[in-house]
Amino acid sequence: MSVIHASIEVDVPVRVAYDQWTQFEEFPRFMEGIDEVRQDDDTTLHWVARIAGVQREWDARVTEQIPDQLVAWTSVDGVRNDGLVTFDAVAARRTEVTLRLDVEPDGVLETVADTLGVIESRVVGDLGRFKEFIEDRRRPTGAWRGEVDGGDVVDPAGDGPGEVPASTGGVVDLDRVIGNIPVLLVFVEPLIAPEVDQLVEELGLHLADFGRQRVQLLVVANVDEWGAEMAADSVAGNVRILADRDGSLAERYGAQYRTGAPTTVLIGAGGEVAAIWVDRPGPGFVQDLQLRVSSLSAT
Repeated sequence: MSVIHASIEVDVPVRVAYDQWTQFEEFPRFMEGIDEVRQDDDTTLHWVARIAGVQREWDARVTEQIPDQLVAWTSVDGVRNDGLVTFDAVAARRTEVTLRLDVEPDGVLETVADTLGVIESRVVGDLGRFKEFIEDRRRPTGAWRGEVDGGDVVDPAGDGPGEVPASTGGVVDLDRVIGNIPVLLVFVEPLIAPEVDQLVEELGLHLADFGRQRVQLLVVANVDEWGAEMAADSVAGNVRILADRDGSLAERYGAQYRTGAPTTVLIGAGGEVAAIWVDRPGPGFVQDLQLRVSSLSAT
């Protein structure tokens, strides 16, 4: 048996990388030599691959699956091919993907191929192609958010195989908040700009304690709903992301989208606009927000 271990960093949030990996039937799009992966149910997979020029088929079972953390599987017949892939956040929008394979070559040709490092090279290449695939798309082809323990589905809650999670952002959610507590709306454009990446990361790192204050902070992104869903993994506490696909929220509150210079709108508990200001992201921007929120909370 050979143990192969490889890792790579991908420039997407943990949730995006993990969700894509749950789409097993998409593996042939970035895994060399894999002709087909058929998912018969939540935990049963049928693989068809070409190894050292020979077609092989085997069944595998997902044994462990924890959303945004890991997926593990083991072969139940045919070629020995057990795997574990883990996902670790190294930054707000960067994830380390680590893949471990336990492979038992079947036949002289495969043993020679394994000895020459061909299989290991293929695994490294697969991770590289996965990186290119998900970074080009910026969103997964689908998602399954269920949990598996010991081969049994213990928490089927989630979005279902092949479905993209729906965003909880938008005007409806905002209307539920307005009139109850003061709200800070931070309008950022475009979401993928390096300056805004910095802003979102700063908010996530420094404003987690907003959850203990009677103020709701919402980052409003001029993106579609899936863009807001991706960004939501970058923040903490009660900081949330809202999508403003058509710009109606900005128009509603007299805000503008500026590259690298967020517009912040302070809405009082009565629903009235109390203040609007423009600042640049970074530690200074976060400190300014904290001071304004502290002052607001004291009144």
